[in-house]
Amino acid sequence: MSTTDSPRYPQIADDLRRRILRGDLAPGAKLPSERVMAEDAGVTRGTVREAIKVLRAEGLVVPVHGSGVFVRDQPRMIRLARNRLSRGERARTGGTFSADMTALGKEPRVDAEIVLAEADSSLALDLEADEGTPLLARRRRMYGDDTPMQLATSYFPADIARGTPIEQRDTGHGGVYARLEEMGHHLVTPFVERVGARAPSREEREWFGLAQGVPLLTVTRIARTAERPVEVNRMLMRADYYELVYEIPAD
Repeated sequence: MSTTDSPRYPQIADDLRRRILRGDLAPGAKLPSERVMAEDAGVTRGTVREAIKVLRAEGLVVPVHGSGVFVRDQPRMIRLARNRLSRGERARTGGTFSADMTALGKEPRVDAEIVLAEADSSLALDLEADEGTPLLARRRRMYGDDTPMQLATSYFPADIARGTPIEQRDTGHGGVYARLEEMGHHLVTPFVERVGARAPSREEREWFGLAQGVPLLTVTRIARTAERPVEVNRMLMRADYYELVYEIPAD
């Protein structure tokens, strides 16, 4: 890239981004070749490549080996917080992740691993327990069709989870919250979710298949009864697919 061209790649990325968001370049559309874009903009092909790197990091385009660069045709998963964890919704949909993937036109699949753990200082704080408290952990790899969508680990106090259906890989219709309530642990509102973002580890980037620069959304949810917290769920979601929507009442 020449010194003259170096400030130009953000402008080229901005122009392509506008065309994608306006729909001028539709989902699945192939971008013009590097040569054509370079000639049109009067820059080097290296400058065009830098602009495309920006769009790849934002999850707007994907390269296909031997074919070119295409506008991502994956619709974003809008995760609306309102009522998603209510008893009525859980009974209707059978589970929030399954409902999310069905709405996206994808077949949900969850690979679960059940392990024993102990509360570290962070989990102890969220569970209102002592450090070292025995826990049951449900680690899940969650897919829409064959696309990795989420990594999630739920932690339960072992004294309420051991020897129960929560230890099963498939917890059935309504998921762990339905099983908890069947066992007499009546969940109370509100559920609390903390949302953040961070860079993925190398292993996480490889598993999700993320472009360089795409972050992960972090969501930590705490579910409780009137007496105590009964679950801490730590979720990692790919930021190029998910949009988190929360409604905040004015009153």
